[in-house]
Amino acid sequence: MTAAEVQVRAEAARKFLEVARMVEDDTSDPALPRVASALAVLAGIAASDAVCGHVLH
Repeated sequence: MTAAEVQVRAEAARKFLEVARMVEDDTSDPALPRVASALAVLAGIAASDAVCGHVLH
């Protein structure tokens, strides 16, 4: 993973978490807490990818 790819993946992690927080606050649909949880998991995966990419670079 290049340094640029690490940055892109880290930004994706931040955006996944940002959207998860926005969705979490929306009480209009009972499915949204599960959506927020899924986005938080994706944020963790993307963050892990970025960290591993940085360490291995």
